Amino acid sequence: MLRSLFLSSIVLFMSSSVSAAQFSGIGYINKIVAIPAKTNADYILVDNFTLAGSCPLSHGMVVVRFKSAEEDHRAYSLAMAAKMANKRIKLAVDDSVKNSSGYCYVISLELNE
Repeated sequence: MLRSLFLSSIVLFMSSSVSAAQFSGIGYINKIVAIPAKTNADYILVDNFTLAGSCPLSHGMVVVRFKSAEEDHRAYSLAMAAKMANKRIKLAVDDSVKNSSGYCYVISLELNE
């Protein structure tokens, strides 16, 4: 009985840890939004980035939040520069790293051209 419970626990742990994954997409920034009145509210939408595990969508695109102004000011600045220069970016998220509202955070952002 104890062995069966132990094996079940291992299988459950392995299946839950496998479900989280990193996703990335390349595209133009469709929208960049700053909401200074709220914490963890600034976000971007990237064209053709339409699926990232359990990350929420808006208008068919993955909504990706910036953690905070202190932590992500460089990523936000890079996103703003890419939007203004009409350059593509590569965006990565991890659907196991989310804010309290369930939105995924930017894991990495790079200029793709």
